[in-house]
Amino acid sequence: MIDLIRLGQGWTLGFLIAAPIGPVGLMCFERSIRTGFLAGIASGIGAALADGFYAAAAGFGIISITNFLKTNKQVIAFGGCALLIGMGIYSLLQSRPKKTAVNMQTAPKAAISVIAYTMQTFAITMTNPATIISFVGAFTSVAILQGTHDFTSASILVSGVFLGSLSWWFILCGGALMLRHRLSEKTISYVNKVMAMGLIFFGCVLLVGYL
Repeated sequence: MIDLIRLGQGWTLGFLIAAPIGPVGLMCFERSIRTGFLAGIASGIGAALADGFYAAAAGFGIISITNFLKTNKQVIAFGGCALLIGMGIYSLLQSRPKKTAVNMQTAPKAAISVIAYTMQTFAITMTNPATIISFVGAFTSVAILQGTHDFTSASILVSGVFLGSLSWWFILCGGALMLRHRLSEKTISYVNKVMAMGLIFFGCVLLVGYL
């Protein structure tokens, strides 16, 4: 019973931390509309994996990782900003919806595309050191780490965070897919351009903030 509660606590934290719409959310939404559900959820999985990594760092108390992120915060942040701006420009140039999106699963390069989408969002999420601060603060505020703190309980907590984050990306990408079928090709192209410019905007704002 305690394990289920801990899993539920981790799920709630993962869902709530992932839910606010930011650059990764825009990217998943834009890819779902432009390319299809598979591309969007692959991007979401990358973000969920990064959230799980940060949750593990906080949950297992990996001080060396935390110190590394704090020490190299500015360099890591600059890398993330460059990735955001680059992906925004790429998405802007590829803003038209792909009519062959349904064939993505059977295309020879499908696996490579999925891995690329996952790694891109993983890298962008990982370059936001503030994420680990969110997890540490959340864990402390709800007293999740008080009481028994062993490998098993921490693993359950981290698993819950990953599942909670992944749940949000399924909801977001599913909603984008439903919207995609209701919009004309011209409207989808316009939405994709707005999303791409949003990524560039986020990247520039974050870059200025770290200067």
